[in-house]
Amino acid sequence: MSSVSPEFNPCVSCGACCACFRVAFYWGEGDDCEGGTVPTEFVEDLPPYRRVMKGTHQPEPRCVALQGEIGKSVHCSIYAQRSTTCRAFPYSWANEEHNPDCDKARARWGLPPLEPPSSRAQTLQPPAASLLPVSSAPSLLSSDAVSSNQRLSSEGTDSRISETDCNASPYKAPHNG
Repeated sequence: MSSVSPEFNPCVSCGACCACFRVAFYWGEGDDCEGGTVPTEFVEDLPPYRRVMKGTHQPEPRCVALQGEIGKSVHCSIYAQRSTTCRAFPYSWANEEHNPDCDKARARWGLPPLEPPSSRAQTLQPPAASLLPVSSAPSLLSSDAVSSNQRLSSEGTDSRISETDCNASPYKAPHNG
């Protein structure tokens, strides 16, 4: 992730979603299940059919896989093995679609909402030859990901289960810093 410039992937200088929402997913995504990838040392069971990333099922959520300082420089220590919940959460204006959940997470951490691509194009400098063009930048979504307005589901269960509004979550732990 660190080889992608922040103007093409704002997530590397944000991390707010990883410290705002409870990250729950179908239990079969754990690496102790056939085909699962999420390291089980990073998860807790959430009966009956789900697991949750450690650190996100508490009043002040912060995923244990998130490394760095929110709003400055961050990365996911299990990026290649992250859950479908994380893969399906695009930053706002990824693929030119607004994600209000991204904006809400950023606001909780005192970060401004991301601007639409048309607004950014006016303020960005041309990329250096070593940077990826926008069309080649890695996507946060897997090819089978759903839009930000849909919920992933396995066996009829809501896999994201967190409230979309940080301040409306059952944990109501707004960050004031």
